[in-house]
Amino acid sequence: MNKNFDIIIIGNGSIGCSIAFELLSKNINLKIALIGPIDFNGSASLAAGAMLNNFGEIEYDTLSNKFAISKIKMLIKAKKMWPQHLKKLNNLTKNSLKIKKGTIVLNNSASDSLDDLNFKSIISGLKKFKEKYEIIENNKKIKGYDPFEKSRSFKSIYIPNEDYIDNPEKLLKSYYEFFRNSKNIDIINGYAEQISLQDKKVKVIKVNNNLKISAPNVVIANGAYAQNLFDQLKLKNIPKLFFGSGNALIGTYDKKINQQHVIRTPNRGMACGLHVVPMSNNHIYIGATNRVSDTPINYPICSGILGLQQSLIKEINKSYSNLKIKKTLVGHRPTTLDTYPIIGPTSIMGLFVASGTKRDGLTLSPLIGKIIADLILKKKQTDMPSFFYPERKPLFTMSVEQGIEKSLKHSMSAAYQHNLELPHIDFENTVVKSLKNDLINIYKLNKIKKGIPPEILSMYKYKKT
Repeated sequence: MNKNFDIIIIGNGSIGCSIAFELLSKNINLKIALIGPIDFNGSASLAAGAMLNNFGEIEYDTLSNKFAISKIKMLIKAKKMWPQHLKKLNNLTKNSLKIKKGTIVLNNSASDSLDDLNFKSIISGLKKFKEKYEIIENNKKIKGYDPFEKSRSFKSIYIPNEDYIDNPEKLLKSYYEFFRNSKNIDIINGYAEQISLQDKKVKVIKVNNNLKISAPNVVIANGAYAQNLFDQLKLKNIPKLFFGSGNALIGTYDKKINQQHVIRTPNRGMACGLHVVPMSNNHIYIGATNRVSDTPINYPICSGILGLQQSLIKEINKSYSNLKIKKTLVGHRPTTLDTYPIIGPTSIMGLFVASGTKRDGLTLSPLIGKIIADLILKKKQTDMPSFFYPERKPLFTMSVEQGIEKSLKHSMSAAYQHNLELPHIDFENTVVKSLKNDLINIYKLNKIKKGIPPEILSMYKYKKT
């Protein structure tokens, strides 16, 4: 069976849904196909804590990097769009999604000094962009916070406007409720398996091995799975996409959960740190791990789940040892070779990409929806720097020395976070020296001439780039 549309959107996470929502808001008569599994299997959005982060993931070198600063500016734009975006979605559906306020960032002793560096840089970022924050000296002021003494926070910051949505599943279902009530959008349950060209235009997309569809405009927004489509189209000048597979937990508690805000640590150990998000109906979200791979890791990893549970109890609240685990989550964050987004038009007429957003896809989704809709309908955009367009060289900003040093810091951070204990002699220097030599060898063997993001280095080590 063959069907024709005005626009095909491949991917039904928060970005794909936001693009479809924005397009229909601008022109209700557009014929749109939205492709993706309706159970949202592997969706990074569904497995996210739904934090609308602007500052919580700033690292010690972020503010010296023009590309990272540009992404922060995009995040700030997106955050300003969320209230109106949700209001419009709520008015068109029966749901009442709400933005909830406040994030507390801890600076505790559960890891190592990388936390101190990143925590300090978060404060610098807040000052740079004139964002309100408050220093918390007394841990008793943090509701729902009761850690082990050895893991208590020495200083914390409260960011009142670092927001979150308490139910990402409800968000995706709200989009789908709107789509089902719209006449001109086809919801296609499945995966885009094949894509072909004719006269340098996308001709046919094959779905579920039987349905063939076509459109003059196609948006690839299916996360890291986009790499398979890039390979079919022989688009080799796009930074390679990997699966940043992450595990998270949703738990509930017999007693009332007193936590009112997101409580989190800075980024650490090649991941986003520990974060606990209060949800509705006495549930909480605990996340999140990160393991970059060239193939999706579709099941939770024991060590990751164990680490989350231990960190939750030690670093957030002792009484969470009685938490009942309702669900384990797995999501695949689309992570590019340089960890920066790939958003915009391509050299193939009518083909657009919206991926590579790593952990920022949900936050950025209203902005990306507007950008892609404007590119398709108005043939222009003004809300995004062109250096994030898909067909580009990797945006590596570190020297080799800086890259090795950053990987070393994150590796040691991960080790201490996961209970590294060394003999009571001067042994740490030996471990650090050995680990640094291993990192130097990876750079030499792969002839790497620029500093590589720590979470990506293993892809070079195992020849997956």
